[in-house]
Amino acid sequence: MWLETMLRVVYVKTRFQGLAKNRAQLFTLSALGNPFLVRRRLMT
Repeated sequence: MWLETMLRVVYVKTRFQGLAKNRAQLFTLSALGNPFLVRRRLMT
């Protein structure tokens, strides 16, 4: 019972760390992509 509970806690913790990493990666890609997408508007 205790081992099962600990495995669940570790799984959830790892899962949230993975989600946070994916979210940070998505924000970074968005931040880098935005100037590229609006470059025409910025040039005029």
